Amino acid sequence: MNRNRLNLVFVFLFAGTFECAGGPAVSPGFTLPDSVRPTRYALDLQIRPEQPSFEGTVRIDLDFQEPATAFWLNARNLTIHSAHLETAGTTIPLSILEGNGETAGFAATAPIPRGPAQVVIAYTGKLD
Repeated sequence: MNRNRLNLVFVFLFAGTFECAGGPAVSPGFTLPDSVRPTRYALDLQIRPEQPSFEGTVRIDLDFQEPATAFWLNARNLTIHSAHLETAGTTIPLSILEGNGETAGFAATAPIPRGPAQVVIAYTGKLD
């Protein structure tokens, strides 16, 4: 896979894909609302050309438009290993929710307040 194609994959996976869910954590449909807005991404990727997969960590700055208990992102061909949220000087562990094959959800162990936060996600993905 060439570098340009890999970059396009990440833009598709992470850009504008968050949904806030105050009630039950149910995988969203095709369109995700703007209740949680990503404002910055920092990717750390480890790609070995001889391997069919890669691993990485992403830090995404978020702006929660309202309090939340869960949020979703597009995660096609990704396996999420761990995640936590940093907000207001507190680290909140996140449980990983199974999505619909295209998405992954993250449920907070404590309420997520309105305002800025950063999610940190460790994952692996398939190179095609």
